[in-house]
Amino acid sequence: MKKTINTEEKRETIVDILKQLKAEDIMIMKMSDVTTIADYFILCSSDNTILSNAIIQLIYQKMKQYRIRPLFYPDSHESAWIVLDYGDVVLHIFHPEERKRYSLEDLWEDAPKTYISC
Repeated sequence: MKKTINTEEKRETIVDILKQLKAEDIMIMKMSDVTTIADYFILCSSDNTILSNAIIQLIYQKMKQYRIRPLFYPDSHESAWIVLDYGDVVLHIFHPEERKRYSLEDLWEDAPKTYISC
């Protein structure tokens, strides 16, 4: 069994998986500067249900290796907005239209943002 990982390692592990699976428009929002909800939100877009499911499954399996279970695991992977909540790091997978509609980037405009290019 692998060692446990800290918040930054968890964030980087999730981002690495998103890049590996070619998720689109990956953004890290440093939430700890503006709220106590989480340390980081990670946002990405996917208009493909198969890709969204692959992202969820791979992240879940990787975190399980570190003995980390999500606080929230989605019942349905068919949604246009899927949340995988690891407490300090929360992943949001959006269909592009839903991402524009809810615009978390604008809602949390004071949160420092890092855009990830693949």
